[in-house]
Order: sequence, then structure tokens, then C-alpha cells
Amino acid sequence: MRLFLFLAAQLAVFNLIILCPEVRAQALGRSDTGRTINRSIDGALDSEVPKKSSSARMRSKFVLFVTDRSIDPSADQQGRNGKILRYERLLLNTLGRPVSYGFAEIGYPTTRKAGDTNYAPCSKEENPLKDFSIIDHQIVSTPEAFQELIHRYYPTGSNTSLLFFHGLNNSFSDAAERLAQLVLDLDYVGLPVLFSWPSDAGRSDPCWPSSGIGATEYKKASEMALASQPYAVHTMDLLAYALRPFEVLAHSMGADLATNSVIFRQSTKDEGFRPYDPTEAIAASPCSLVLAAPDISTKQFNVERRPKIIRRDRHVAVYCSNDRALQASQITNSSDERLGYCPMAKSPMEGIDLVAVTGKIQDFFHHSYYLNSGKILEDIRHVLDCSDTPSNRAGGQREIRLP
Repeated sequence: MRLFLFLAAQLAVFNLIILCPEVRAQALGRSDTGRTINRSIDGALDSEVPKKSSSARMRSKFVLFVTDRSIDPSADQQGRNGKILRYERLLLNTLGRPVSYGFAEIGYPTTRKAGDTNYAPCSKEENPLKDFSIIDHQIVSTPEAFQELIHRYYPTGSNTSLLFFHGLNNSFSDAAERLAQLVLDLDYVGLPVLFSWPSDAGRSDPCWPSSGIGATEYKKASEMALASQPYAVHTMDLLAYALRPFEVLAHSMGADLATNSVIFRQSTKDEGFRPYDPTEAIAASPCSLVLAAPDISTKQFNVERRPKIIRRDRHVAVYCSNDRALQASQITNSSDERLGYCPMAKSPMEGIDLVAVTGKIQDFFHHSYYLNSGKILEDIRHVLDCSDTPSNRAGGQREIRLP
């Protein structure tokens, strides 16, 4: 009988420890100072996170964002209720108004090297020990709250900002994780900001990216890019309002959106979604404009856009290659060669730094070399330099041959 009572008591203690973490936390959290601290296993992630050691298996980067995607708050609630938060269900592939702001913390494996593209097909399949992965976020609803986030995470106002425009068929998590990679591989010390637009509007399955790249889906994404322009301008104004010189890096169809937005904000004073009065100082940005594999008609760019975006104090660089994705875009658009397509040297353009990428490009479509080539990343790092002298911004032609 005594043995039975002893075993019953032990079982009760075991259940208390295993099944009642709140009670366990209180017991372990008792301190002489009177402050209750959750020292339990369950509370480990609630405590202040120390600086990562050299042995850490994962590190993280913070990026800020502005987005005109629709947001489903119920997805966030599911994440709080013990289910895995899927960012494709939180930040949707439809247009939402008004815009939203926030930050995303991106985890990544410490074993990766520059140019490694550690990406999973969608957020539910990500492992931050192997992949770039959003591990935390906050969404705010006002420009003022966004400014507070800027000062919280990047308080040094003298640093520049890097504004990233992602390309066709990128989900929010796709884009945020690519910006985190760029910040790492470019050794960027300024403020990284993502403008995320619903470029994946035609994607029928969040975990099947190829479901969003047909002609119909392309047209839908083009419409989204046009509708997103006022909000991209608004994002540029926010960065300038924070008194930070900023640079733009845009990929694929994002380059179409970025160049149109730069032109729009230079030519208008009070139109569109602009909560702050623009000034001449605001209009002068960006100081650098990098267009990687731009999905724009070459003729339209050279005749209509180039004269409006080149400035003596702005470095405009265009990276092109024998790009298979842009060959398909040319057919879809029934246009001349796309700006990012150059199977042979393009004709020079005044004020444009034309960079032809040749050699062994890793990805099949020859469209993402700006992410997976250390040599290209190093070149972009030098282009993104607002302190560069005007004499280095006159344009020209050069080649980067990948080994």
C-alpha cells in the first residue's frame, strides 16, 4: 500500500511538471528581488536573447517593409494559437488599401556563404537552420509608427537606405528573404526596406511558384505593378522624410515599377498617395538605381524613361544577360528586346552603366544571377555608393564574365 501511495505521489508530481508549464514557471521563476522571471524551458524564448556566439547555428537580420498587399489578421491569430504561421496567408497576393508597414526578422543558417540561395518553396516548408526564413514580424498601420520602427532598429540617421523592389511571382516571404540575403552578401550597413507588391497575383498555389508564370498571370502582375505605383512613391517619400539618402535595387518587373515611380515623384508635387509635402531634397533621391534583369522594353526605356531618370548625381546601372525569362517576356509583350536581355552587346545609352553578364550563369533561366553570383554581388556593392563622384556616373559599357 505504501508503495502504491508513493508511486501515485510521484505520478502527480510528474504530471504537474510536464502538463502545467505555468505552475512550473512560477516555481522556477521565484527570485529574491521579487521579480518573476520565467526560467522554464517554455519561457526560454521569452527571455532577453543574448548576442549570438561564434558557435550559433542561426543568425538573423531585420528588414523593414511597406506593402500594398491585403492582410488577413486571422492568419496571425492562428499563429498565436499554436499553428505554424504561413506568411502567404497573412500577406496575400491581392491588392489592399491602405498600405501597411512593419518589420520582419529573417533567420538564416550561419554555414551559408555569399551567393548561396537558401530558399524553400514557401514559408510552411522553411527551416531557419537550413533556409532563409521569417521568424518574427510586426505590422503597423501608420507612417508615424513606421518612422518609429526606423529609429528603433536603425537609429543612425547618417546611414543610407536600400529600397528593394522584387520581381514577378514573388510572395511576401520570398521578397523579404531575398532582401535579407542582399543585406548579408552586400555587407550593407544601412536601413534595408522592402516594397512588397502582389506580383504573385496569378499564383494559384503558394507552395507551387510555377503556377504563377503563364501569360495570363503575367498580365495580372503587370496590372498590379501599375496599381502599386502611388504606394511605391509613398515609400520613397517616407525614406526621404526620415532624412536618409536612399538607393534602389530592383529586379525584373520590379524594375518597371521602380523606374516609373522615380519618374512619377520627380514630376508631381501633390498627386497620388503622398502624406508628406515633397521638397527638392526629397526629389533628388535615389542617388543610385540598380536595375537587375529589368523587364522593360529597351526602346521605351531609352527613349522615354532614360532621359527622365539620369542625373549628374545619380548612378544608374543596368545588368543584362542572355536571359531566358526575358525572352519569354518579349514574346508575351510582343515587344522589342527587353532591357535585361543582351545575348550580345547593347547599344550604349547616355548616362547608363550597362553591365553585360556572360559566362556560366547558375540558374536555368539566367534571371537571378544578381543573387547567386558573388562576382555580381560585389559589383552591385560598389554601384550602391551614394558617395561616388559624379565623374564615375557618366555611363558606359562593360562585361562581367562568370567563371
